[in-house]
Amino acid sequence: MVKNLFLPGLVALALGTPPAAEADPAVGGFLSFSSAIQFQEKYFPPVAPTLLRDNRARFYSTKRPIEVNSCTRVNRPIVICSFSLILNPNAAHRRAHWFPIRCRGQVRSRHRVDGSILGDVRNYECRTIFPEK
Repeated sequence: MVKNLFLPGLVALALGTPPAAEADPAVGGFLSFSSAIQFQEKYFPPVAPTLLRDNRARFYSTKRPIEVNSCTRVNRPIVICSFSLILNPNAAHRRAHWFPIRCRGQVRSRHRVDGSILGDVRNYECRTIFPEK
């Protein structure tokens, strides 16, 4: 069975933390825009709270689907798409006046030789969405 990976470690890799001592997986084949978007919409939301890089990741989650748009091709196996998502606090933190957070950035998806897809997050920022007065 071919696996698709979207690991929190790859989020850390995109954040500038030193990667584990392993070689970059062999990249090859062809990755279509629709496959890249489908991969990102399926595998990115569960690990999205790790973008916060602190203990808030424990009680924030994605309730709405991720918006993936404006994809560009780097080469045949690599596609970069921009994303936007909203992280919502759990009920207890909402009652304590914690607000949703919007994260925007890019996800680079790579098609590997074994047929799996690997993704990592780049150039993102997360901002709190304050209610309008």
